[in-house]
Amino acid sequence: MIFFRSDASSIIGTGHVMRCLTLAKALRKLGKKCQFICRDNKGNLIEKIRQEGFDVRVILDSKSVFPTSGAAFS
Repeated sequence: MIFFRSDASSIIGTGHVMRCLTLAKALRKLGKKCQFICRDNKGNLIEKIRQEGFDVRVILDSKSVFPTSGAAFS
């Protein structure tokens, strides 16, 4: 499993997510399973990532980058 930690908002990060999507699609063609971990920012691209066929773990806790508990994910 390959994880992509990428956020986007209405202000910043869209290009990073799109580059990660391109890489994830190429890896999928090679038989690799990819999943995204994204913060639920305003203007995020979570639905776009899901539309491309990838699972997304959403960080709900806006105070930490890597929550200590699984409860911070949806």
